Amino acid sequence: MKKCNCGSYYELPTLCHIETTYLCNQNCIFCYNPRRAEKVNYEKLDAIVDSVARAKVPHVYISGGEPSMLKLDKLNGYIEKLSLNSSVTVLTNGFITMKGLNKKIACLGVPIHGSNATEHESMTGLKGSFEKMKESVRYYVSRKQTSQRTQR
Repeated sequence: MKKCNCGSYYELPTLCHIETTYLCNQNCIFCYNPRRAEKVNYEKLDAIVDSVARAKVPHVYISGGEPSMLKLDKLNGYIEKLSLNSSVTVLTNGFITMKGLNKKIACLGVPIHGSNATEHESMTGLKGSFEKMKESVRYYVSRKQTSQRTQR
């Protein structure tokens, strides 16, 4: 950590958000992403992940668009590489349950946009998204509990 007359600061960032894709399977009314149908550029994404991994940024968020739209083996490879030196959080809308997601993530974020289907789906613009999100959350919670039991 360096010192300056205003206090101390880190030379490297301590948090990095990698927007892996613009692709998304929802149409949220608050979304800033105008390019939801754009294809994934894996060559560019590979280079970004390699660069962030080399920088050893302590905390990395993987988001989108929607990261579940990536090939699962690619997403798992990114998690594997980044988790060597970073805590990795994956942010997903939960519409697709990513079975087989690399367990080296530190956190998995799934937004809930209301207390019922009407509220949630008015935000996501997608009928059925509330139930799919709840199914995903149940799966991820049960997977974490199973993982914790086997580690004891």
